[in-house]
Amino acid sequence: MRFKIIDVHAHFGRWFFPIHSDSIDDIRMLMERNGIEYCALSSSLAVTYDLVEGNAELARAIEGMVMFLGYVVINPNYPEISRQEIDKYLGRGGFVGVKMHPGYTGRPLSDPRNISLLEYAWKKFEKPALLHTWGSCGVDQVKKVATELPEMPIILGHMGGSFDWPAAARLAKEQRNVYLEPCGSILPPERIREAVEIAGERKVLFGSDLTLINPAFVLGNILASGLSEAELERVLYWNAKELFRLP
Repeated sequence: MRFKIIDVHAHFGRWFFPIHSDSIDDIRMLMERNGIEYCALSSSLAVTYDLVEGNAELARAIEGMVMFLGYVVINPNYPEISRQEIDKYLGRGGFVGVKMHPGYTGRPLSDPRNISLLEYAWKKFEKPALLHTWGSCGVDQVKKVATELPEMPIILGHMGGSFDWPAAARLAKEQRNVYLEPCGSILPPERIREAVEIAGERKVLFGSDLTLINPAFVLGNILASGLSEAELERVLYWNAKELFRLP
């Protein structure tokens, strides 16, 4: 059976190392090849170097292309600029949330400056956040964010990574606003089944980490995890469709 798919964790643009698929046409080709209906992108330029130009580059690339959704990248080191970026993009069509990567900002997710920006985005636009969680960007930090912002949907990118994923699954069970996105290049498929068993089928989303990982790899991981057809439909499509309030 071929499932409908929404990818909640993807990237657009060049990185500081060679990458095969960095154009919007490359991404569209990967989407078509893997049956992805919508793809939510953040700018690699905004994550790594230039917040303002990266978000603008993404906005230009996805304008008028309904299959692409955008995250506004925000950075607690530049709070006023980040608020301006939130105001500039979250109110326009196509942008579905904010993205924060503490591995590049050097600030833990639980830093008050991060929480302040997330609160600003939620109170003004009521859209979710995708947070990178792996290694030092731990699940314990997300718990503070989720507790202080209990209404804001929070997607845990990578579901905590190699070792923190059980804690991530437990947090998603405890906190109604926490969702799990389990992509990774070195992670066993069994953990997806276990995450669904712990947190429930409505708390897990499909994300590929495209363009860093081919969506086929992560899709294969999920299809091999032992989920039922109904659970797969939830994880691959319906949870994200409802979370982003897509037509």
